[in-house]
Amino acid sequence: MVTKKELESKLDEALKSYVKDTTCIASDPYGKRQITEGELVELSKQTLYALLSFKKAILEYLP
Repeated sequence: MVTKKELESKLDEALKSYVKDTTCIASDPYGKRQITEGELVELSKQTLYALLSFKKAILEYLP
């Protein structure tokens, strides 16, 4: 079982990883270029990975 502080740290790690892994999808977030299907699939995968990381950290925290 992890402490509340450790849980917060694990959730922060998951968020930082998500930001790092999704920032490369759109190098110019305010540009006019449309997102490709491949980029959308990658964004979906990264979102799933972040949610799974959250789930794992929360389940480890719960008694």
